[in-house]
Amino acid sequence: MNTIEELLEIADAFLWNQDFDRAIEFYASVIVYDENNAEAYEGRGTAYAAKGKYDDAIADLNHAINLNPESFSAYYSRGMSFHNLNDLKSAKSDYEMAVHYNDEAIEALLNLAFVSLVLKDYNDCLIYSGKLLEFNNEDKDALWYSGDSHSELGNHAAAIEYYKRALKLEPKNSDLYNNIGFQLSFIGEYKEAIRYFNTALHYRPNSPYPLDNRGYCHFKLGDDEAALEDINESLKIDPSNAYAYKNRALIYLHQSKREAALKDLQKARLLGYPEKYGSEVDDILLTEFDIK
Repeated sequence: MNTIEELLEIADAFLWNQDFDRAIEFYASVIVYDENNAEAYEGRGTAYAAKGKYDDAIADLNHAINLNPESFSAYYSRGMSFHNLNDLKSAKSDYEMAVHYNDEAIEALLNLAFVSLVLKDYNDCLIYSGKLLEFNNEDKDALWYSGDSHSELGNHAAAIEYYKRALKLEPKNSDLYNNIGFQLSFIGEYKEAIRYFNTALHYRPNSPYPLDNRGYCHFKLGDDEAALEDINESLKIDPSNAYAYKNRALIYLHQSKREAALKDLQKARLLGYPEKYGSEVDDILLTEFDIK
């Protein structure tokens, strides 16, 4: 008869070799002999998670954490399970505990920065991305997350700095050129922004977002014709972009085409502009058309 230690070794080997069913079988054998074995619950929970059985994984990992509340890997595995179930608040809490017990856990920090960004906890995202950059100042994901967080916080110069650092690592990334141009447009650097949008379109000619953003810059520089050409082309490629309808509405208002502007503003609202970008469309509808 195998000892508990031998059964654990066999189970761990199956887990390592991604034979998750056999791993679960042997971890279960350990639990039969020792119902308080934290390693077995953690291993079985990890195997369940690998099979996509996240509820079973969480149940086992709860046991593991109750038995060993300082297990970095149990918190991380449970966080991953919550993450896959799209329970990002619970995932964030577990990733934080994982990092608490192992502050050099790169994957946990990376996931923690990501869920913080998605949850709009931008200052937290900057903290965790900063820690990642302390380990590796060329961590592309951390640079992106920092840029995105600064953008959302209105720190446009800082966002540009991080996106440019990322651009050195990915010099042909269309999205980075677009992001930098977008930030430049916020601080009124419209001509420089257009230069970045042009490069973004060089690397991805049919991308609707630099087209829309370039159109807005043309509008701010007084060229309505070029602005409409870009935004109309953008909407042909992606007719679901609420931001482009808002931008076109601004041009129509400038041209006193109020009916066309109203139609675009209502379309932008229908496509979720307020939820995605803020109250600008609602404010214009109220101010210009007395529509709440």
